[in-house]
Amino acid sequence: MCGDPCNYLDMGNCTSFLLPCNKQQDTENTPEPEAAVLDLSEALKKPDSKPQSQLTTFEFTSSSAFQSPAVISIYLARKTVRKLLRCTQATGRKLLWVLDQPLVMSEDPGLEWKKEEDGKSRYSGQMKAGRKEGYGHQAWEDGSEYEGLWKEGQSSGLGVLRHHDGDIYEGNWSCGKANGFGTYRHANGALYSGFWLDDKQSGQGTETWPSGPSYTGSFLNGRKHGQGELQFGDGSLYRGGFDTNDIEGYGMYEWADRRRYEGHWKKNKMHGKGTLAWADGRRYEGEYVEDKKEGHGEFSWPDGRKYAGQWKAGKQHGLGVYTDNTKASRKGEWVEGRRIKWID
Repeated sequence: MCGDPCNYLDMGNCTSFLLPCNKQQDTENTPEPEAAVLDLSEALKKPDSKPQSQLTTFEFTSSSAFQSPAVISIYLARKTVRKLLRCTQATGRKLLWVLDQPLVMSEDPGLEWKKEEDGKSRYSGQMKAGRKEGYGHQAWEDGSEYEGLWKEGQSSGLGVLRHHDGDIYEGNWSCGKANGFGTYRHANGALYSGFWLDDKQSGQGTETWPSGPSYTGSFLNGRKHGQGELQFGDGSLYRGGFDTNDIEGYGMYEWADRRRYEGHWKKNKMHGKGTLAWADGRRYEGEYVEDKKEGHGEFSWPDGRKYAGQWKAGKQHGLGVYTDNTKASRKGEWVEGRRIKWID
């Protein structure tokens, strides 16, 4: 069963996260609460030097904290602090944070700490039966490196992969691939945070670009697929369906100039039935073919005039009914946007 400190930190499976511990040491050289927090403040900092919120409940310097039933006991707090500090001492590296969780070695007694090199990569970490198992760090000759958890020789669990080009993936792994929740930071500033399946974005996630655009929604096989919201750098917004990165299906698009279309799309173009409204009050409701009015539709002006009839390539074409601002109507025929005759 998992020990209480692991349960408190909510770090998952204890055999994957906790440091090997000599039980006799639990009663030796136990620091006072104030001393423990001083050591912890240096060891448990992420690169941005900001203490993590998960451990802020260890208010060792406040005597009132120990009187609250909501605060963990001093005994368990001390025990957890020692485990985390010993990890940095054993590995000789700073404590690794992955998705705001401190990552440390497994306490499985069957694991050994070893180093190996094959000419293309160097590994330093825990091993079992000749395979990487538990916590370890591997560096490749091209400059890439992985640090985190391993299982049966492959990255599995939480870990960080730093690519030689500056890209960084931080999150969950399974069978050597990104699986589950993770964050990918591109060297150019682009960022994806969400779910993965076999190294590809799959499930819900958020993608942002340094120039301002962002997407939040569903992904499949590394592409936007399903329902989502795409914000553009100029202030335009689309909310609706996607199909393999294309705007597809039903959705709403609002331009920076306040035009607003709601209806059907096909391969990033208005296609099918929809409604387009302008900021000045003009409005078209009808059919579209590849971004152009085509088929039957109704166009209205702010002063009350209206045309209802056939369209082609974005212009009135065929039979239609024109209504003026006095609500008087006449039927006529149009060709490429020009009325050629009245019929009644």
